[in-house]
Amino acid sequence: MKSLLYRLDVKGSPYLYIVPFFLLFAAFGIFPLAYTAWVSLHEWSLLSETHTFLGLQNYRDLFADEYFWNALRNTAQIWVLSTVPQLLMA
Repeated sequence: MKSLLYRLDVKGSPYLYIVPFFLLFAAFGIFPLAYTAWVSLHEWSLLSETHTFLGLQNYRDLFADEYFWNALRNTAQIWVLSTVPQLLMA
């Protein structure tokens, strides 16, 4: 009996130490990402109680929008203009 408890302590205790991390990661990392993906597939209004499923239509509309590509280009330019000088100075 003592050797069984010793083996459980040696082999099982490391897993018990990392369980809180995985629970927090699931609650604050995976769940919000999955919920955001689910919401992005619907026509979502905070004032409405029904949310129509659209599938990938929201993404089709997004990729067809010229303002999206402009914003993406601006973001990339700001990233390059702020990152490159910092790396060179470092």
